[in-house]
Amino acid sequence: MSKKNKFLLFTFFTFLLFTGCSSQNSPSPVKQNTLSQNFEIEDKISGIIPDDLKQYPQDTRYYTDNIPTFNIPREELVKRFKKIYFLPWKMESMHIDKQQAMWGYAYKNMKMYGENYQQINSSWFQKQIKNSNMKAFDTIKQKAITIKNSSLRVFPSHKPMYKNYQSAGEGYPFDYNQNTSIKINAPLYISHYSKDKAWVYVSSSFAAGWIPFHDIALVDDKLASKFFESDALYITIKDKTAIYKNGFFREYTY
Repeated sequence: MSKKNKFLLFTFFTFLLFTGCSSQNSPSPVKQNTLSQNFEIEDKISGIIPDDLKQYPQDTRYYTDNIPTFNIPREELVKRFKKIYFLPWKMESMHIDKQQAMWGYAYKNMKMYGENYQQINSSWFQKQIKNSNMKAFDTIKQKAITIKNSSLRVFPSHKPMYKNYQSAGEGYPFDYNQNTSIKINAPLYISHYSKDKAWVYVSSSFAAGWIPFHDIALVDDKLASKFFESDALYITIKDKTAIYKNGFFREYTY
C-alpha cells in the first residue's frame, strides 16, 4: 500500500473516531415542561372531591336566580333600623350579666405579649381587673353617645395584647384587647365607670366594652327622644368622608 493510500486511510478513520465521540458527548436538547406538553404531577389525593363541592352547586346562578324580590316600604325599613340602632337608649339594664362582662379575664392565664414583644406580667392584669371596678357593674344606667370614632376595649387600657408573634395571625395588628371599633353618633348604655373614672363600660347596639370617657357625651331623655324621632338620617356611600360642624372638622366616616 502506497504512502498516499495509508495517509488517506488514517485520515478517514480519524474522522470517524472524532465524529463518534462528538455525537456521544454532545448534550441532548433540554425538554422544558410546559402546560402544552401535558406535564403532570402525580398527586395521591387527585380525584378526591370534597363533600361540600358535591353537596352545594358551584354554579352561582343556582343561588342568584332564586333570590326573592323584597318590597319592604321605606318607612318599615327605617322603623327596623331605629329599633336596633337606638336599642341602648331603651335598655333598663345591661343585656349581659357581670360574669359575661368579665370574659376577658381569661387572658390573665395565658401568655400574652405587648407592643414591645415582651410578655405581659401578671401585675398588669391585676391592675386592669382592679380598675375595671366590676363591683359597680350596671349601677349607673345612663344614656350616652359617641362623639368620635372610637373602640370598645376588653380591659380599660389602650395597651395592646398579642399572642405569640411567631405564630401566623397572632402578632400585630391582631390586638386581643380590641373588642370592636365603634363609630361616631352611636347610642350607648352606661353600665359603670372604671376606678380611675377614665373609662366607661358601655353597651352599644352590637357589642359591649370599655370606651374612653372623653369619647362619649351623656344624653338625657329629651335629647334621646329628639334623636329617635328625627327623620334627618344620612348615610355615607364613601369611606373617609370628612364631617364638619360650623366649618370645623369633627371626624371621618368609615
